[in-house]
Amino acid sequence: MQISPNKTYFEQDGKPYFYLADTCWSAFTNISEADWSYYLDFRKAQGFNTIQVNLLWQWDASTPAFHIMPYAQSENGAFNFNQPNPEYFDRVYRMMKVARDKEMTIGLVLLWVNYLPDTWAQGITDLNTFPLDMVETYIEEVVRRYDAFSPIYIVSGDTDFPNDTVTEYFTRALKRLKELSPNALTTLHLCGPDSNIPDSIMNNPNLDFYTFQSGHDVNSPQIIHHLTTRFREKVTRPLLNAEPCYEMMGYGPMFYGRFDRFDVRRAAWQSVLSGANAGMTYGAHGIWSWYEPNLPNDTKAYPIFDRPYPWREALKFEGANDYAFLKRFMEAHDFHTLKPCREKITNTESPEIAAAENEAYLLVYLPYNTVLTISENLADCQAYYLDLNSKNQVTAQLNWLKTDKLTQVPMHPYIQDALLVINKRA
Repeated sequence: MQISPNKTYFEQDGKPYFYLADTCWSAFTNISEADWSYYLDFRKAQGFNTIQVNLLWQWDASTPAFHIMPYAQSENGAFNFNQPNPEYFDRVYRMMKVARDKEMTIGLVLLWVNYLPDTWAQGITDLNTFPLDMVETYIEEVVRRYDAFSPIYIVSGDTDFPNDTVTEYFTRALKRLKELSPNALTTLHLCGPDSNIPDSIMNNPNLDFYTFQSGHDVNSPQIIHHLTTRFREKVTRPLLNAEPCYEMMGYGPMFYGRFDRFDVRRAAWQSVLSGANAGMTYGAHGIWSWYEPNLPNDTKAYPIFDRPYPWREALKFEGANDYAFLKRFMEAHDFHTLKPCREKITNTESPEIAAAENEAYLLVYLPYNTVLTISENLADCQAYYLDLNSKNQVTAQLNWLKTDKLTQVPMHPYIQDALLVINKRA
């Protein structure tokens, strides 16, 4: 993978490449190597090309069936960062090799937020602050061991930027990564919903692309529009949503309910049609933490997001197939040339409706049914509505309202969300 010449999307072998990742943060501490192979085969068959994984222990991972950690531990669980566990890092090597052999890219998170001082996660668990003076040595070892597998280096994990020291961790890591592996791709994974990256990171030539986290707030349906707008105002780089709401994750301690297939599908289409069209990440509640149901329950995340589904069930949630369909659709409609055009939709200002266009197509995502008006004469075009739940489609009428100078599109017949596809060349 590499960055396109106009710095807005990825390429592979000179062709546009749509990044489609699954979230499996806890793989290296929790998954047996046999299950890892099965999991990769399953996601590969669906159409995924990337797996986002935390290199170190994930503080809110589910209880594993075995115990292996990256560093020696004291009785209270604190790591000794001067004593890496060779068995652990050898296991990571084998698992990354399996992924490479199956043509799956690993998005490798290097410093999750709980390892950094004064971050939000250290208010929950502050046992393991990674020493700042060991960052370069750590990066050197990571590159030495794993660079041959061409991972994407996700330098941060769920991070905020409470002070200059935290920022220094990332600038040091980015600098050393690019010194050792100048062609590797780098990014940050941010806590959600945050777009306030320090200038020293924003203007850093060692940062290759942006990700954002629309996250797991059931009361913020407008956040994707806000985040994509903010990032498009920054230095031009490819942009994608690396953590939308996870399928079947609970709403949180203040609300009863779970994000369903519609919710996660909505986040995906809103993202790619609002300017974050370099790719998309999916998450299933039970996969990211790798939940085995018959083990002791000791994770801190359950009271917040409710109990996960067993990983064997979560692996088969239908939302993953919806994301794979989105990837195929985007590839067939020149995703890399799409530009947001939400301002053309005039019947409502709701940021939940997303729209994008290129020379051939105008695409409008409707989470809820309504009569659309578009500020362009499209009467001579052909159009259809695509039911994003069933993937059925029906012809859409484009009526030019001469007096109002608007194209009106009647409601579609579907119950859930739909995509209006207008072929401007037909």
